[in-house]
Amino acid sequence: MVLVERYSSLGAVYSSLGAQVDVVEMLDEMMPGADKDLIKVWTELNKDRFNRLMTKTGVVEAEALTSVVLSLWTARCEPMLARFSR
Repeated sequence: MVLVERYSSLGAVYSSLGAQVDVVEMLDEMMPGADKDLIKVWTELNKDRFNRLMTKTGVVEAEALTSVVLSLWTARCEPMLARFSR
């Protein structure tokens, strides 16, 4: 499952239910505008909760197929295709 950073609290719920969750943020840090010390604490507390925490990454397209969800991302301007089970 891919979640935009602003929905990471919902990702925590899915993660606690056993889903592997990737969190993406288009800007170069999680929680832009927040205190740097707070961001470090949040990242440290959540590094094991989520599969990946990715910055400078955007979801371009996502398509739900019968058994998988395909997601096209741009990670630091490089296209990336990810496959997730439904």
